[in-house]
Amino acid sequence: MANNLLYIPFRLSTAIDIAKYLRDVISEDFFQSPDIFRDDLEFVKSARDAVITLKDEESTPSSEQSCKLYYEIVNDLIRKFPDTSIEFTWYNTLAYGRDSPKSFRSLKVESFNVLYQLGSYYSQAALQESMYTDNGLKESCTLLQQSAGCFEHLGHLISNFRSSDPDIASIMLPDELSEDTLKFLSSLMLAQAQERLWQKSLVAVSTKDSLISKLANATADMYQACIVLGKQSPYIKLEWINHSTVKFNHFKAAAYYRLSNIYLEKFSYGEQIAALRIASKYITSAFKHKRYVASFVIEDLKGLSEVVESTLRSSEKENDFIYLKPIPTEDSIPSIKDIPHITSKSIKEFLVTATPKKVLFNGLIPHVVIEVSQAFKERQKDFLNEKFIKPIEKMNQRIYRFLNERQLPSIIDSVHKPEEIPTSILKHSSEIISHGGLSFFDNSLTELRSLSEQVNSMIKTCKRQLGDEAIDDGLQSDPNIPDTEDFEESSGRIRYKIEMLEKYLKEAQYGDAFILEQYGNIKSYLEVYCGGQSELMKFLPPADFVEMDQASGEVGLKLRESVNEITAIEIDRNNLLRNVEAKSIQDSILSRVVSYYKNTISDDSDKLKENDFEKVYVDHLSLYSKDLKSLDDLEKQQIQLEVKIDQLCQRFVAMFHTSNTRVKRRQSCLQSLESIYLNYLDLISSLNEGMGFYSKLIQRATEVLQICESYSQSRKV
Repeated sequence: MANNLLYIPFRLSTAIDIAKYLRDVISEDFFQSPDIFRDDLEFVKSARDAVITLKDEESTPSSEQSCKLYYEIVNDLIRKFPDTSIEFTWYNTLAYGRDSPKSFRSLKVESFNVLYQLGSYYSQAALQESMYTDNGLKESCTLLQQSAGCFEHLGHLISNFRSSDPDIASIMLPDELSEDTLKFLSSLMLAQAQERLWQKSLVAVSTKDSLISKLANATADMYQACIVLGKQSPYIKLEWINHSTVKFNHFKAAAYYRLSNIYLEKFSYGEQIAALRIASKYITSAFKHKRYVASFVIEDLKGLSEVVESTLRSSEKENDFIYLKPIPTEDSIPSIKDIPHITSKSIKEFLVTATPKKVLFNGLIPHVVIEVSQAFKERQKDFLNEKFIKPIEKMNQRIYRFLNERQLPSIIDSVHKPEEIPTSILKHSSEIISHGGLSFFDNSLTELRSLSEQVNSMIKTCKRQLGDEAIDDGLQSDPNIPDTEDFEESSGRIRYKIEMLEKYLKEAQYGDAFILEQYGNIKSYLEVYCGGQSELMKFLPPADFVEMDQASGEVGLKLRESVNEITAIEIDRNNLLRNVEAKSIQDSILSRVVSYYKNTISDDSDKLKENDFEKVYVDHLSLYSKDLKSLDDLEKQQIQLEVKIDQLCQRFVAMFHTSNTRVKRRQSCLQSLESIYLNYLDLISSLNEGMGFYSKLIQRATEVLQICESYSQSRKV
């Protein structure tokens, strides 16, 4: 593109089948058939393909519509789909050659790239307009203002994205879309728009030198801002910085040349020469930065140089021989007065597609409704856990401890069943075996060790990422390499996250050691339980049959019946829990939320919040009111039975005495097995807590590792 201005090259992207990815999301996350959206899916795919196949210097007006259309589509997708639905890959094209690809899973960042493409299009379209006609210059100026508006708005969007979640932004955002880079691009477009405005003033024959001088000076000021911003960004090439430097000096020279004409009209010959000398110095400075600058720009500079130098020579000669006016110092020449600089166009002024907006995915349940349903599902899980599962576990453990403290049922089993294995012991044995027995614990301990090693490995990788970066930071002390942010300062927050991971890992390892000790204390008894009836018979010594008096026998019988009632209550509670869990699966909260949305709430998904559906959740929980009442009744029955059992147990112990050592020994063994069962339950609880802790820790470590990798990559670019 033969021109004396710069354009922004299009970014490049890897082609993906976006329709396929959206189909999967609709099917898996929205629980709807994607087939009803087949036309919309293909429409989205063709829109993206049109944007990523744009080529530099080959854009047409249809390219603008392609960018606008896909930008609208992506923003529509953001409102209807989870932000992390699809992974996109884009390449930076600002630096020397094509950079390594940057992949990200974010619809928002995809929209940033599309807005960048639109800004690039306007920068290229502006250079296609004629620079020799008034209309061409006017249209070119407008297009450059629109390009600046795109990059300026993009900067605001990215700034908000960074502030909303710095860690996520550091992972998702392309490094080259930095604040300094986008400010440079916007400033460059405005400087070039100002240049077009200056050129337009030249086309109009009646334009006065005073206005042309001010316009040229304003153009120079704007190019000077580009120089500062360009040096702050590692993605702006030296060619562009030199281009801006030449332009700055060129327009300063042009401004003072026009000022010299004004002095000439006033017969201020000395001031005219001083102004021309200032212009000459700026031209000399411009030529010092001509390396890598386009030939068209240098030709313009040479043309101005010839005019200035020729005029300066003739003016000096005439003054020496004719006017004999004193030549003031250059410092005494007043600065050229400022005028308002040209500004960018707000994207609201031009971000409208020529084609009517197509309503996409009409009938798709807003994802916020799905998110609310998932949130309610998690809340329901917590509700069931807090109102049913935990209370039932506590009630069961409470009654086990209550009975164990009173040596029940062993004190009556040792008398009533001197040679049989008590039902409660057989029940415990069956439960332990069905749960996996010793293999379950051995495998669980192995898994805990594996999880601990996995977290430790992730922490080491995080440290290695920062360690390598520290070495790279040392290399940056080379004065020929641009300064980067101080490593210790910029990595402080990440290092703190790693230290917290180490702290949590130590806590987990202490817990692992405690679990291992718990297991070691009861393992030999668990082997007896896992051996089934034969091992239990070997472990329990037989006892003699002891005859009780009638009163003791009646109390013992009542005590046995009461203990059996406790077992019945436990069975009822477990059945209640199974029914509640089945109900939670059968009566889906999703269908209730969707129905409420369709019948009650207007289709303004952008403003929907979880609170808007709270009534649905409250009504849904009313399904469990009767179950809560039943559980409360069972607890009251247990409390009443505990009082009754305590009284009967005291009476039985007071009334029945035996000196039979075989009976006492069997009772002691039975009591040991009952106590071990309680320890078994505690061990299961400890294992569950340990697994849950590691699950959360690995999730946290994964997030920190992603941040470390992104941080390291961003500093090596």
